[in-house]
Amino acid sequence: MVLILNGCWSKKELNELSLITSMAIDKEDNEYLITLLIVVPSEATLDASGRSSPAMILSSKGVNICDAFRKSTLSLSRAPNLTHVQNVIISEEIAREGISDVLDSLIRDEQLRPNVNVFVAKDKKAKEILSVYTTIENSVSTKIMQLIVNSQTNYSLTHPVTVLQLINEIVNDSQEAHVPGITVEGDLEKGMTQDSPQRVEPYVNVKLVPYAVFQKDKMIGWLDDETSKMLNLVNNEVIQTMLSAKIDDNKYYVLEVRKAKSKIKLKVKDNKPSFDIQVKIEGIICQADCTMDLSLPKNIEKIEQKLVDELQAQIEKSINTIQTTYKSDVIGFGTIIHRTKPKLWKKIKKDWDEIFPEVEFTVQVQVNIKQQGSIINPINKDIK
Repeated sequence: MVLILNGCWSKKELNELSLITSMAIDKEDNEYLITLLIVVPSEATLDASGRSSPAMILSSKGVNICDAFRKSTLSLSRAPNLTHVQNVIISEEIAREGISDVLDSLIRDEQLRPNVNVFVAKDKKAKEILSVYTTIENSVSTKIMQLIVNSQTNYSLTHPVTVLQLINEIVNDSQEAHVPGITVEGDLEKGMTQDSPQRVEPYVNVKLVPYAVFQKDKMIGWLDDETSKMLNLVNNEVIQTMLSAKIDDNKYYVLEVRKAKSKIKLKVKDNKPSFDIQVKIEGIICQADCTMDLSLPKNIEKIEQKLVDELQAQIEKSINTIQTTYKSDVIGFGTIIHRTKPKLWKKIKKDWDEIFPEVEFTVQVQVNIKQQGSIINPINKDIK
């Protein structure tokens, strides 16, 4: 009994560890700059004094990722621990050069979980995003984690991409990767001061931005909001969002999407693939800038048709943009061919980069308005 109940030989007490919750990776002087966001134990408890920040950042440089990370121990009194890392932010400079080395280092670490979220810093250094004070959440790491969850659930502009998912897409020859972006808006210098979150209007705001698009392991550009949202819709990544159809100047029909489902069907003729994209939307009216009687089914059908026409045009435009501007199959057309017609994929995969921009597709949209909202008729109707 003494031999088998002798405890855990590799145990580490909390007072021996530095708990890291986020990492930022930049390039500086041709070396890697690793920035760690570390929890301050005395300020992370319920009875914290509040006199100092609940987290601190520590940066170190090295010729490679591993070297830079190990050098951080020269300034830490406790052993760094990566089991609680929530986010990894990679600078745009590194993303454009290629992220395979970074990902290789991350996935090999036995402490880092493969479901850690990955972001690309836009217009800012990755370190700067971890350096600001935030509101509501007591740590920028927690705020970033909550931002991506809320974005996916309530607006669907972006969705989380993990280290493992990103690696799978980069090494996969049938689909390219896309990674959510993140930036800081406002006065960055003042945002690094402790009084920033105490203001009604903070100096800075950490914000998600649409996807960084990749070819293999190199970033090639940024999507805009509309293209990013339509990509999520086609890829069945929308939970809830808002869709608009313009009626006139500053006049819109707005639908709050409660359910969205898409299906992509492959068609092959003379060994030439094409795709039929079917999108079904259910939701409630969020805004109706009109004077129609919305208690009449025929008027609801008019709004549905207007939304169908607008949404179909947006999807077609977004896919054309992805094909012609980026020429990167982030939609996954190649994966569908690979999965359903493996023999055809074997023939065309070596030329897929040239075939993808020319692939033909059709879009079919169905919109079903379930409710008019809390009121039936538009206020404009009563005013008229």
